[in-house]
Amino acid sequence: MISPQVTLQNAIGNIVFMSEDSITADTQVPLRKQIIPFEIQKKYTITTYDVSKVHRASGKIKITNTRSESINLKPQTRVVLDDIVYRTQGWLEIPAAQDSTPGEVTVGVVADAMLSTGGLTGIKGNILTGTQLMFPGLDPQIHEGVSVVTTEDFRGGEDGFFPLLTEEEKKRIETQFQAYFLSAAQESIEKNFNKDVDFIPLPLPEAITPFQVEIHSDQEV
Repeated sequence: MISPQVTLQNAIGNIVFMSEDSITADTQVPLRKQIIPFEIQKKYTITTYDVSKVHRASGKIKITNTRSESINLKPQTRVVLDDIVYRTQGWLEIPAAQDSTPGEVTVGVVADAMLSTGGLTGIKGNILTGTQLMFPGLDPQIHEGVSVVTTEDFRGGEDGFFPLLTEEEKKRIETQFQAYFLSAAQESIEKNFNKDVDFIPLPLPEAITPFQVEIHSDQEV
């Protein structure tokens, strides 16, 4: 929930409000100071989120090595399925094959918060037992001797997230709301201005003072 608060400040400079009877020079123009109450509310969608609170899918995979040499993988090594990225959590050694028997190891992996193509991974990361994955960072020659398969249904991935108002996101909302506010306020002034008198409303200034944005980011969206 965003509740923008806008404060306008008069920057009249050398403008002096006076009645038509008070005009003493041809260069003076009569201005009438008129206050028109105006209230506006608008909701915006926060597109950024707190990565630490995203619900990520996780599960176990079995890695098989048919090569005669063991393979060492560092923490956070990527394991992928299309645009879904999972990562190993610690140092990992995949044993070499012995006497025609492939080396095997079973480890847990956790999905990235975001897909490689953009957007939250969410429930898409909850893949099924027997799903084939791959290590995209392995040397092509090593990759030929390695296979990866899930040994259980992955769980934990959810599409909900906690919004996080970053400075960039706040600036985006402020810019959009400022344009919306000025347009709506000008329309309201023109609509409510007394058409019976020989006065026309001056246009609103293009710049207004900064306003505060409040967001309750402790609720999941």
